[in-house]
Amino acid sequence: MKHARSLSLLLALLLLAGLMAGCASQPVSTPAESTDTPADTPDETPAGTSDEAPAQTPDDTDEAPAETPDENVLFNAYGYEYYVPQAAIDGVSLPLADDNPTISYFCNWTNNYASGPQELYSVQEIARRTGVNVDFTTVSTTEQFQIMYVSQDYTDIIKAGPTNYAGGVDKAIDDEVYIDANDVAAYTPVFQSWLTTSDEFRRECTTDSGALLFNSIQSGKEPAWCGAAVRGDWLDDCGLEAPETYDDWYEMLVAFRDVKGVPNAMRIGATGYEANTHSMTAGYGIAVEWFQVDGQVQYGAATEGMREYLTMMNKWYSEDLIDKDFPGYSSMFVSGIEDFATGSFGAWDMVSQTHIDSVPAAAGVDGYIVPVTSPVKNEGDEYHLRRNNQMCGNNCFFITTAAVDRGVMELVAKWIDFHYTLEGAYIMTFGEEGVDWTFGEDGLPHFTEIPYEYSEGKSIYMDQRLWSFNSSYYIWWKEFDRLTEGAANAYATWQNASDAAYNYPDGTALTAEESENFASAYGDIQTYVQENVPLFIRGDRSLDEFDDFVAALYDFGLEECISYKQAALDRYLAR
Repeated sequence: MKHARSLSLLLALLLLAGLMAGCASQPVSTPAESTDTPADTPDETPAGTSDEAPAQTPDDTDEAPAETPDENVLFNAYGYEYYVPQAAIDGVSLPLADDNPTISYFCNWTNNYASGPQELYSVQEIARRTGVNVDFTTVSTTEQFQIMYVSQDYTDIIKAGPTNYAGGVDKAIDDEVYIDANDVAAYTPVFQSWLTTSDEFRRECTTDSGALLFNSIQSGKEPAWCGAAVRGDWLDDCGLEAPETYDDWYEMLVAFRDVKGVPNAMRIGATGYEANTHSMTAGYGIAVEWFQVDGQVQYGAATEGMREYLTMMNKWYSEDLIDKDFPGYSSMFVSGIEDFATGSFGAWDMVSQTHIDSVPAAAGVDGYIVPVTSPVKNEGDEYHLRRNNQMCGNNCFFITTAAVDRGVMELVAKWIDFHYTLEGAYIMTFGEEGVDWTFGEDGLPHFTEIPYEYSEGKSIYMDQRLWSFNSSYYIWWKEFDRLTEGAANAYATWQNASDAAYNYPDGTALTAEESENFASAYGDIQTYVQENVPLFIRGDRSLDEFDDFVAALYDFGLEECISYKQAALDRYLAR
């Protein structure tokens, strides 16, 4: 097919051409030796799987469709359950080609230890198994993606987010840049089978028009990895249990001030709220920004729940319970060892896997951290907001019309499909079997000791970046191989306390027109909220003016913004 090139596009390309210096074409050659044998996997259903009804484990780990097909197998990893299609377990016939063809691939690349994907074990091994070479073009800025789009000189595959192309995926298909993944469904049976495992998978791999995209999916929904935490040793010193209600939090903070001699012991961020965890607003039934209740979109800052939250926080601030320097902090999250070592705070939000056990020891503090649930008004109340991760990572394979022109569309589709098999996922996530990982007694892959004591002294995070690259099927529970008991407990504490039923889903999409109108109004709304919430908390603006504050939000165009978010949610739920 032909693609018209306009003079204006070429002029834009010439103006931006200087940025192309950051691009590099990097071929990956397939070794002469090929294989048609998949990675070693258990001949029978792994011990980590089950075809029985789910046990009582951490909630909301996966949203299975109303009727889960029999060919989907229930997996259990560290107590979290999710479905894997039998097609992903069975894998695909390899090699995909006998003549070692080359396909081209455009992607973002940032890595401190490898100059390009061609150096990674996973990329080399997948090339060896599939018999398909990959010629990578890597860039490091969003502008370089735009240059490529403007030039209309596309690679066979573009790895990008759904919004990288102006106007989104549907616009890119209409402009004959991407092809609809529905067009290659016959060549991607493994990916198609994943869509039957979860309604949320299906929605996040589908556009509002019904087009399909090869999104990066996960091994079920990763549980909440951040939330509220307090100094457990201070609770002990004050004779208190972990707080559950707002009154409990007030009693705790007063005790930290009066018994421990630590005033202003609660750390909050500059905006006066935490949009990642909703830790202090969830009990009032709101997120400060966007949330939904039974499919109806709301903006928390304009609700009575916000008035209640601000009234409480203003009282706590006036009684020296909240850090007076909070306007200078970018977030409620605390990770700094030096901050912790000062002993100047005892309640905050944090990330579980990297800090909950390591920070006290590293800070030289004889204490411990306790993850706690978000406070509620009354004991036994439920709340419906928390950190809620998507089922998909929004890092997609897009087959371009260039692959159609070159006659490699079918091969490219089959190559992508391999990445959704367990064989491909284990290579991309864990590295080399027998060296980096082995199957455990639970039938699941687990790291060997090498990642923990790597010969060049790199951390496990950097090591995994050397082994894995743009996984299309991301196995998040690999992190549990290195989690301490305290960190694993934090995941479960924050996850199980809430069903996240009020969270606004991340997979929604505004139309191009909605996006333009929304952006023009919401920028002012968000700025106004972030400027005024701290004023209310500190008492620099009277809470008697809260109604005026809400009226100003509507004057900025809040009603129209709600209508755009509502339309996007309606389309998402209809996918």
